[in-house]
Amino acid sequence: MFAILIIFLTAAFYTWIIYPVVVIFISRILRPRECKLFSDDDLPSVAVIISAYNEETHICGRICNILESTFPSDKITVLVGIDGSSDKTAEAVQKTFGNDKRIRVVNFPERRGKSAVLKDLVAMVDEEILVFTDANTVFDKDAIRRLIMPLKDSTVGCVCGRLVFLKTEKQTASENVYWNFETTIKKAESKLDSCLGANGAIYAMKKDFFWKELPSNTIVEDFVIGMKVREAGKKVVFEPLAVAYEELPEHLWEWGRRIRIGTGDFQSLQLCGRCLLPHYGMFAWMFLSHKVIRWVVPLLGVLTVIGAVVDVIWDMVKGGMVDQVSLWVLLIVGVVFLAIALVGRSGRGVWGVFRHFVLMQVAIVVGFLRYLRGGLKGYWERTPRRT
Repeated sequence: MFAILIIFLTAAFYTWIIYPVVVIFISRILRPRECKLFSDDDLPSVAVIISAYNEETHICGRICNILESTFPSDKITVLVGIDGSSDKTAEAVQKTFGNDKRIRVVNFPERRGKSAVLKDLVAMVDEEILVFTDANTVFDKDAIRRLIMPLKDSTVGCVCGRLVFLKTEKQTASENVYWNFETTIKKAESKLDSCLGANGAIYAMKKDFFWKELPSNTIVEDFVIGMKVREAGKKVVFEPLAVAYEELPEHLWEWGRRIRIGTGDFQSLQLCGRCLLPHYGMFAWMFLSHKVIRWVVPLLGVLTVIGAVVDVIWDMVKGGMVDQVSLWVLLIVGVVFLAIALVGRSGRGVWGVFRHFVLMQVAIVVGFLRYLRGGLKGYWERTPRRT
């Protein structure tokens, strides 16, 4: 058990402390990457792609937000894929925008999930530049313009914008703290090589590098799509000035979302494992350090606890002294989860961040078990949204 404990602590310290410090430090001593940019005179036409499920309340406002961009509206086509909605999302778009040729609605009668919808929509567009976003996202006025600019560079295949979560009075700042931490790392990784994946709320890419074999049951499709761009030899760059906004999901519904992401993490490892090969160099190191080890750490934690329980039981059966390290492991685990149970969602500040962190680790373990079970679907009962 002691050996597993040492491996667990070392891996956790490396992925959460050492790696972020190292990658941020290296990025700050490097010169900024210079990319060729589109000029205002040669802006390409773009297709903005949205997968929508029961978005009757939000979809028209979302489309208006896109068309109000500083990007020339005559160069924008918006494709909305209706993923088997049970509401009147399609009717709302038709009623509001009528015969506007810039807006295309594709109604898929069967609910299949976002990955399947995106793949079908991409096959329908003629534009070479794709912009992906969600129905509940709001873009800054110049988000599209800033997002597509680096795609002029032949070495760049995908650009990821910056998502900002809007905190409400009912929510703690724990997920916002985590998200800001991840954004800082993403910016550093982009400077060193490439972002690890994209963010479904705001990213753009060259159509030629969209992975056409994307499985319909892909859970974290934005991550996989971005990773496949890098696997194909092109860079995925982070553009912090291309900003989008979303509300944080309600705490009551976070648990299912966390578990689903945990399941998707291990599915994406299966789909993108080639990026760990040595010839990917710096990118392989970043993928291993930032993602893979972070996904494995909770599993090592479970093995450590199981080892401690076995040690204690074995010592009791033998009638000897109980191993002190094992007792301390079990005591710490017990105190942590008892505290979480007692305080619940009322924690704020440092406690809220800690609680969020622990529950993320548990969700990864549960997600791993669901991944092993198989039968993954590309859709889920998503987080309810405010009207």
